[in-house]
Amino acid sequence: MKKHILIIFTILIAGLQGFGKDDTPSDSLSYSWRIIQPLGLRERVPMDTLMHNYYRTAVPTSVSPAFATTGNQASVGKNMIFMEREPMSDFFFRDAKQFWIPTVDNMRFFNTRIPVTQLGYNTGGGREIAQDYLRMLFSGNISKRAQIGARVHYPYSKGSYEYQAAKGFSWGLSGSYMGDRYEMQAFFNSFNFLNKENGGITDDLYITDPAKIQGGVSTINPKSIPTYLSAAHSRVRGQQFYMNHRYKVGFWKETRDENDSVVAREYVPVSSFIWTLDYKDSRHRFTNTSSSEGKEYWANHYLDADATCDRTKYNSLRNTIGISLLEGFNKYAKAGLAAFVTHEIRHYWQTPDTLAISGDDRPAALTPYPFESRLAHKANENLLYVGAQLTKQQG
Repeated sequence: MKKHILIIFTILIAGLQGFGKDDTPSDSLSYSWRIIQPLGLRERVPMDTLMHNYYRTAVPTSVSPAFATTGNQASVGKNMIFMEREPMSDFFFRDAKQFWIPTVDNMRFFNTRIPVTQLGYNTGGGREIAQDYLRMLFSGNISKRAQIGARVHYPYSKGSYEYQAAKGFSWGLSGSYMGDRYEMQAFFNSFNFLNKENGGITDDLYITDPAKIQGGVSTINPKSIPTYLSAAHSRVRGQQFYMNHRYKVGFWKETRDENDSVVAREYVPVSSFIWTLDYKDSRHRFTNTSSSEGKEYWANHYLDADATCDRTKYNSLRNTIGISLLEGFNKYAKAGLAAFVTHEIRHYWQTPDTLAISGDDRPAALTPYPFESRLAHKANENLLYVGAQLTKQQG
């Protein structure tokens, strides 16, 4: 039923593309860009509408040719090419899902003559191992200077083994305004990913030599292979709100064509003042409601031997203020120069363990590792950055 609802939704959204169209042909003025941190510089990116290798965008190998993952949509993964890995983020629970989560780096803004809608729906596998991936991207210009956009991603997978299902839902809104004096780029993204955790299969022989463990039967349905856990889940969810504002100060330059009496006025910016606000929050929760499986699977229990509900929360507020001399306002300004200061405050909430930190009551396996104090339930961090930037984007 869910699949049919998604297909109907896709058809309805596709029909919206026709509204607002005119007969003006698309030309080279249509472009796309991404934001470069920390001052919100814009970098042009290709507008890819080709179907060539489209199928690869819905599988984990599109991230890297050496990508370690369980293989299903919305699942965790890691790039095995070390030099291509991103540094650990300020909330590392999010890192395993970073390839599915919208961020500043993968946000795209569009400026087009007519509204643009990109729709994708991938499906594969049978009823037992179905995988679906719905994607929608919309962008439309209110005027030649202002645009709004929206995006929706919904990956879903039942997995090859039992208790391996994963799904995620992310959506976002964006907008920009590019005026002579004032520029603004902003977006809001929200994501929610849920994984069943099976702890792995109980015996590798089910894969390497099924006949040995099944009394001579060499074939096996992957869904019938027993796993360690059946009642465990992990969820990562969060949101991000980002705004970049730039006010440019300069002068008006008048030009006149020799064959025309009309005087054209062009605003030439010399310097700009920048303010960037970036708010993020994320939450991670791991639950296991089977006490018998938990006691067999984990050697140590830090919270409760009967059940597990481990919660961690985080939020971050970052403000950046900068001033820049812009590239190209005269023939001697061959590069742009900027200085900025960034302040960030982070808040963390975590579930403290209930074990004794030392003494006879501490579990024997942990006795050689006593703690001086118990981990705090809440922690705060304040960070201050001061930096400069030299840019060359023209010529």
